[in-house]
Amino acid sequence: MEVLPDCFNVLDLAGIENALWTFVYLTDSEEYKIKNFMKLNLIGMLVSLAKEDENKLKIPALRVLGNISTSDDQYVSVRYI
Repeated sequence: MEVLPDCFNVLDLAGIENALWTFVYLTDSEEYKIKNFMKLNLIGMLVSLAKEDENKLKIPALRVLGNISTSDDQYVSVRYI
């Protein structure tokens, strides 16, 4: 899972979109998967993508952030943003 952040440096729009939908799936399940996802430090990037005009990126980024924000309270903190 540690290589996922590096993928964003080489992916095109479709690749980033697919990666984001994978993140939606990963964060919409067990707490341990969210915990591991949070270790990737991608929240800042997700917030930036959620501000994009391109809905193909905005929608899955918002879904990931929503999944995280409705999980354990330890992740709903400004320290990750």
